[in-house]
Amino acid sequence: DGSIWKMVHAGAELKLLRVLNAWAGLSQGYFTFGAGLDLFVVDLNLAVFTRELGAYLGDRPSSGASLEFAIRL
Repeated sequence: DGSIWKMVHAGAELKLLRVLNAWAGLSQGYFTFGAGLDLFVVDLNLAVFTRELGAYLGDRPSSGASLEFAIRL
């Protein structure tokens, strides 16, 4: 029951200049994307996504964003 798209999760990541990461993907039929910055011991990542809460694509989409800041020793 439900859409086959709810089971699709695929993506790719691109690393640029050893400090910048960019990624994009398809999650439950919606495009997702993000970027990250790795500076010595500080990591900063931002992602934007949408997930489907209904049975079919477009029933009840819920969008969100994630921000991660980490100090890695």
